[in-house]
Amino acid sequence: MKKIALILSLLIVVVITILTTFVNSNYFFDRYIAKNITEYGFSYTHSQGALLDGFVVEDLKYKNRILSSNVELKINPLRLFNGVVSVSKINLIGVHEDVLESVLNDFKPSSDSNESNTIALDFELKNILLTIKPFQIKEISVKKNSLSVDYVSYLNNRFNVGDVNYEAKTNLGDINFQGKFEHRVLHIYKLAIEEFALKRVVSLIKGIKSEGTQEEYHMKSNPFIPQQVFIDKATLKVIPFIFENIKSKELELSLNKISFDVSKLLFVKGY
Repeated sequence: MKKIALILSLLIVVVITILTTFVNSNYFFDRYIAKNITEYGFSYTHSQGALLDGFVVEDLKYKNRILSSNVELKINPLRLFNGVVSVSKINLIGVHEDVLESVLNDFKPSSDSNESNTIALDFELKNILLTIKPFQIKEISVKKNSLSVDYVSYLNNRFNVGDVNYEAKTNLGDINFQGKFEHRVLHIYKLAIEEFALKRVVSLIKGIKSEGTQEEYHMKSNPFIPQQVFIDKATLKVIPFIFENIKSKELELSLNKISFDVSKLLFVKGY
């Protein structure tokens, strides 16, 4: 019996060693993970790493266009047994804004579909870092755009976001945002907008033709829309401007401790 137990123990050790070596190989990533993402239009130039230690992917592409120059990804495979896609680290460096927009547009539900506001699977993403390359949309140019998030989760139809830090430098102003979104409550610790180009913003708004819409917002049932918003501190610093009969050399607005119920506000898309 002791000999049989010893043999079984050795076999278990060998099997575990083989499985660990297998899942920690590039072959596992290329054969099982890459095969699935290519079905959705994604591809990459080179990958290295292991399932347990994390992967590094170079030149991640979507429909043959570079989405990110470098991606670091670490998966928690044990959570899959609970039906949860769990990523403990995801860094996307050098993201191209136009390709990212294409991905989001291709994967969002059709407006004329009968799909609900729920997602078919549960997921959790941790330690998220996103940096976007400089880009321009019409008259708006963005020189710096970075986002770091503690975690994002969608479990049991509940959408939560941990601590968020967002920074952007644009020709309209520099933005710094810190906050979190949990239990459908958006808590903004800090919202600072500096070098705000008021005259340029007014000019852009005048050039926008607002169109009404019949689309309804199911705010009460949509887990992605906050029900309440709390703002600890918000500041706005406007650069000197001359607008019609108004001349300003220095203008700064500051708001503290603001809260409002989103469900009681009236939203009109396009205004």
